Order: sequence, then C-alpha cells, then structure tokens
Amino acid sequence: MKKILLGVFLILAIFGFIWYQNFNQDYSKNKDINTLIIGTSADFPPFSFRDNNDDIVGFDIDVAKEVANRIGLNYKVIDQQFSMLLSQAQLGQIHVIAAGMTPTEERAKKLRFTKTYLTDNPLLVVTLKGKTPEIKSLQDLKSKDIIVNTGYTADLYMSDFPDINLIRLSKVSDAFTALDNGKGYAFVTAAFTLNPYLKDLGTDKYNIFKIYQTDETSALGVSKLISQELFNKIEKAIEDMDLDGTMQSLKKKWDLI
Repeated sequence: MKKILLGVFLILAIFGFIWYQNFNQDYSKNKDINTLIIGTSADFPPFSFRDNNDDIVGFDIDVAKEVANRIGLNYKVIDQQFSMLLSQAQLGQIHVIAAGMTPTEERAKKLRFTKTYLTDNPLLVVTLKGKTPEIKSLQDLKSKDIIVNTGYTADLYMSDFPDINLIRLSKVSDAFTALDNGKGYAFVTAAFTLNPYLKDLGTDKYNIFKIYQTDETSALGVSKLISQELFNKIEKAIEDMDLDGTMQSLKKKWDLI
C-alpha cells in the first residue's frame, strides 16, 4: 500500500512540476513588456561602443532603439561581456541582443533571430608589417598563436582549425594591444570591426589578408521567452526599416556602405 501511495505521489509531483514549468514559461512569454531591454557589448565599434560622453552608441544600438520606437516601447541598454549575452537572453534578463551578432545554427537553438540586415562582412587576418611574413593562406597560421575576440564569429570559425592556438580576449582594443606587443602572431576579426581601428591606428603598420567565403551577417538576437506576437512586431520593424530607407541611412551614418 505504501509503495502504491509513493508511486502515486511521485507521478503527481512530476506532473505538477511539468505544469509549473509550462505555466511559468507561458507567463514569462505573455506578461506585458513596457521596456525593451537591449543587451550589448560596448567594445565593438561601429556596432556598439562608448563615445566620449560614455554613452553607448553604434549601428546596432541605433537599429535596436529604432525598433523599440516603432513598436511603441521604451528601451534600456545594458552593457555586458559578449560571452554573457546569450545566457542572459535565455534567462529573460535581456529581450534583444544588439551586438553585431551573426546568426548560427548553434545560437539559433537558444535564440530567435530577426532577418539579417547587414551582409558582406568578411573575416580578415591582421599581422604586423616587418615582424610577420605576409599571410598568403590559412596554412601560414598553422601552429601559431592567433588572437580572436571571445565568442565572436572569428573565434567560432578559427576554432575549427586544431593546429592553431587561439588567444581569446574580450575586447577588440585588447586584441590590438596584444598584437602590437607581440603576444600573438596574428589577429582575426571581421572587416567592419577592423575599419574603425585602422582609421585611428593607420594602415602602414599592418598587413591584411582576407579569408574568402567568410562573409559575416548581422541580426538582432531575440530571447525565446518573449511572445511570438512581440517577436513578429520586431521582425516587421526591421523589414519596414529596410523598405523606407532607414536601414540604409544608418549604414551610411556608421560608414558601413
């Protein structure tokens, strides 16, 4: 009799737990959102960075703010390490990731992505002139220490080459400092990320090698904990921005075309 009662209790407990999880998830998805929480990593110009007034600005930030305005929501921008953004979106602590994020199959298991609004952003290999031979192919990087930014597309791409030792750094500025100080053989990053730094640092001291067939794309990453209705509104706002020329204007503003 005790075994039967115990079995019944366990079954009820399991069903109760499943019901609570579903209820909690449904509640989280459908509760009203008045303020769109935008997560970013503000060390990634021209997509997201801090200006001279310490305000967070950039192309992706402008896109996310415009989306919030179009769907009638207030917004709040939260600055985090890039590697933390995905997990925070999974927990519902941020609603949208605006950080030059490239949609991938692995990320799509944990996030929803809007349509891509930026393309033609290839990966580049940066080396120091006079200190490192000019790169002719990725074979030249074999057995070398290569700098990438943690979690970004260059990190994911270069991780597929087991004969390369990756040095992962959180900030693009740290990566350039490490390269200039001889801490790595080369730095791999995307073209749009590299361009603002080359404007400041100049091109005379660097060799640039383009990795073909590695064009990055960018989209907003959206937490799966928000409702489908809200996601559809975000997606439509992106589409409308393409149609009415707003997206093109923002790309020009941030020298992306």
